[in-house]
Amino acid sequence: MTPLERFNEMREKGSEIYFDAEEIIELLEHFDDTDDRDGFTRALEIGLKLHPEDPEIRIMECRLSIYDEKYDEALQLITRLRNSGEDDMELDVMELESLYATDRADEADALLQKMTNNEVTEEIYESLASSLAEMGKDEVASHIATHGLELYPDNIALKEECCYHAERDGRWDEAATQCEELIDLDPYSGDYWFMHGRLMAKLGDYDRAIHSLEFALTCNADDIEAKLLRAYLLFVNHNMEKAVEAYVELVTDEHFINEQLRSFTEKYDLSPDDLERASQDFHRLFGSVANMFVALSDNRADLENMASTLDRKYINKIEYLIGKLILEARAIRKSGGEWNANLLEDLRFLRFGELDHPDEGAPPSEHLSDEILRNKFHQN
Repeated sequence: MTPLERFNEMREKGSEIYFDAEEIIELLEHFDDTDDRDGFTRALEIGLKLHPEDPEIRIMECRLSIYDEKYDEALQLITRLRNSGEDDMELDVMELESLYATDRADEADALLQKMTNNEVTEEIYESLASSLAEMGKDEVASHIATHGLELYPDNIALKEECCYHAERDGRWDEAATQCEELIDLDPYSGDYWFMHGRLMAKLGDYDRAIHSLEFALTCNADDIEAKLLRAYLLFVNHNMEKAVEAYVELVTDEHFINEQLRSFTEKYDLSPDDLERASQDFHRLFGSVANMFVALSDNRADLENMASTLDRKYINKIEYLIGKLILEARAIRKSGGEWNANLLEDLRFLRFGELDHPDEGAPPSEHLSDEILRNKFHQN
C-alpha cells in the first residue's frame, strides 16, 4: 500500500500507525497540493509526534502557521530552526511572507537587500511575488515583482506577475506591452494570446482582440474562456453572423457542457443574491436548442440563413442566456450539487422559454463581457 492509502485507512479506522519521515513529507506535499487542510494538519501532527526533530517536517509546521495566518508563531518557528543550523530557501520566503503580512515591510525590504544576487535569490523573488498575490497583498506583491524583474529581467514568472498587476491596476497599455513581450518569448502560448485579447478588449480595440483570441484558439481549440470572449466581441463589433455562429456552436457543443463548463465555473464565486437569481432565471428561461431555432426563425433554415435573418435583440438574448447558463452551472457547483447525467442533459439543451429580457433597458455590456473581463486570469 502507498503511504496515502495507509493514511486513509488509518483515518477510517481511527487508529495510528507508523510512517517514516520521508513518508510524512510525501503525505504533507500531497495534502498541500490538493488543498486538503485537514489531511495536512493530521499528517503534520503524526509527523511531529514520530519525528519531532526532522527539519523538513518542522518547515511544514511553519507553512501551516502561515496558512492559518499565525505569522508571529511562524516567525518564532523560523528563528528556532535557524538557531539549530537550518538554512533553507523556503525559510527565507516564509520569513518574508510573514513580515510583509504583518506590515513590517521595512524589515522585509532590508532582508531582501542583504541577499546576494544569484539563482537562489531569483527563486525567492519569484516565489514571494506569487505567494503575496495569493495572500491578497497585491500592492507589495507588485513591488516585489517589479523590483525582482529589474534584477532578473529575463525571468518569465516575474514578467507574468508584472503583467497581471499592471492589468489589475488599470494600466492596460503597459500590461499589453508586457504581454506582447511574453508572446515574443512563447508565441505558442494560448494563455498569453488570451491575456492579450482580453487587454485589447479593455482598450476598445475589438479587431485586435478578436485576432488575438483566434490565435489563442489556434494554440488551444478547447479554451472556453477564449471562445466566450471572442463570441461576445464579435457581437459588440457588429459581426452578427459570426457572433451567432459562435454562440450556437457553444450551446450545442456537448464537450463544452460535459467537460469545459465544469473547469470554467469552478474558478469563480458568487454572492448569495447572484445564486438565488441564477437559479430562478434558469428554471424560467431554459429549454431545447430546437425550441431556440423555432423561436428565432420562422423556418428550419440552416445556420447561415438563420444568422442573416436575426436582428440585434435576438443576438442580445443569445448572449444573455449564455451568461445565465454559466451562472446557473456555477450555482450548482457552489451549492455542492452533483453533475449527474440528467443534469448534464438539461444543461446541454439551452431553453429560451419566454423571450422577454427581464431588464430590457440594460445594455449588452452589462452581461457576459463584464462577467469575463472583471475576473483575473492569473497564471501561477
